[in-house]
Amino acid sequence: QYMAVPAPQNLYMITPSPISSSSNAEASRPTLSAFNVVKLTRILSDFSYFQALTASDIHWLIKASERKICPAGTILIKEGEAASGIYFLTDRRLNIFISSRSGIRPDHALKQLPLGEMLGEMSFLDNHLPLATVQTVNSCEVLHLGKERLAEQLERNRDFSARFHKMLALKLATSMRELSPILIANQVMTDLPLRKALLAFSVLNDSDTDWMITHGIQKRISAKATLIQEGESVDGLYLLLKGSLDIYIAQEINGDYLEKKVGVSLKGEILGEMSFVENDHASATVRAAEDSVLLMLPRQTLSQKLQCDRRFADRFYRAIAIILTNRWRDRLAQRGLLQMTEDSLDEDVCVEDELDFDVLDSTALSSARFDWILRHLEISPCSVP
Repeated sequence: QYMAVPAPQNLYMITPSPISSSSNAEASRPTLSAFNVVKLTRILSDFSYFQALTASDIHWLIKASERKICPAGTILIKEGEAASGIYFLTDRRLNIFISSRSGIRPDHALKQLPLGEMLGEMSFLDNHLPLATVQTVNSCEVLHLGKERLAEQLERNRDFSARFHKMLALKLATSMRELSPILIANQVMTDLPLRKALLAFSVLNDSDTDWMITHGIQKRISAKATLIQEGESVDGLYLLLKGSLDIYIAQEINGDYLEKKVGVSLKGEILGEMSFVENDHASATVRAAEDSVLLMLPRQTLSQKLQCDRRFADRFYRAIAIILTNRWRDRLAQRGLLQMTEDSLDEDVCVEDELDFDVLDSTALSSARFDWILRHLEISPCSVP
């Protein structure tokens, strides 16, 4: 088994005591036999999100990775230190715990990660220092894919890159759906205006923005009208241009299902992305809190674009994966098991109301792309709350 102490990227994590690097025993690196490659391919292929990859993609991931047999106490990922890559669990299972001010709380375990699960993909996506320490409890076997080698492959093979980022988006969407009970148990969360749009448009380019304007459909909905219904199919991807939306999740109480408000979406929010990448039904109901304007990209139109333009597909799925990474960390923080005080903040930590400038290479350019959509659709940026 393993023990991990995760924290959202935009919070400072307080651990009972630092883990000494001397406890990190050197992991052995046996070679992979043909039998092991077949076995590992089968393990990874059992995960639904790996279906976004081809057999040759999975084979490359395995062959490009180092097999490591780690003694008990090996630190795979250490808080505050640059992650060396992505890990695939090929032995045992992983127990995840969240630290609180009193230290590690086993009763606060989020989940047990099964054989074949990934670790470190979020830090790889946004290039942030991890705020989680992952350490083995017992001896185990993992595959380690170095970030430099993976980055080279993503740059060299755009088709592989598009499928890889789609796989990450699928994994993160699945993780987000599993957070529904946590959302119900916590207070309403309001996303900051423009946050998701700026994340997306930092990855998408000008031609992508023009394509969205040309092929998107402007949709106006009145206050209290339902845009997306939980459990039903979603007809496209939505970008909120003006107004605000309330998010509800059905909660069973004494045999009856009642809606509980769990979030508020403001200008710049992207909706329907999880249902799109998973090709699944909506995980929540979205209803207009006031008269609102959205740009809808119809599912069929967007799917066709992704199929015929692989460079766009690469940028699109990477943008969605980054958005879901950001959203996952926000929702984990919402659980309230990780606490932040003014004394615990340092200059390298982003608090929740700050934009991620490591991901946003050019905030001004991202904002200009969003404003271009507003102006083209004759929606004044100044009039948008």
